[in-house]
Amino acid sequence: MSPQQKQYQKYLQRQQQAYIQQLQAEAAKAANAPPPQPSTGARGRQAQHNALLKRFDANGDGKLSEAERRVAKSTLAKERAAGAADPAAQPAAAAGAEAVGGAAQQAAAPAGKKRKRPK
Repeated sequence: MSPQQKQYQKYLQRQQQAYIQQLQAEAAKAANAPPPQPSTGARGRQAQHNALLKRFDANGDGKLSEAERRVAKSTLAKERAAGAADPAAQPAAAAGAEAVGGAAQQAAAPAGKKRKRPK
């Protein structure tokens, strides 16, 4: 084997090791990643709507009254400000549902993050 071939073989081995390390880092990152957010399509919006309805509909009529809507808005604003990834982990969500009256079912609704528009 010529010296150039040996040098090229070492280069390929380094590239392969770097690629393997990159794959391992991505796999570790994916293992700790939060669950994927629902799509922004119609199904994703409907799923978000249903989750919010389950979470904040204290009287169980299938609609949000003005009081329930106020509690939902204030609770979601607090969660966004806190940067909550999991709203079910927030004590404000349970307190907000109880403020309306009755025990509302607490469902884990995904926290929506506002997207910045490209300039």
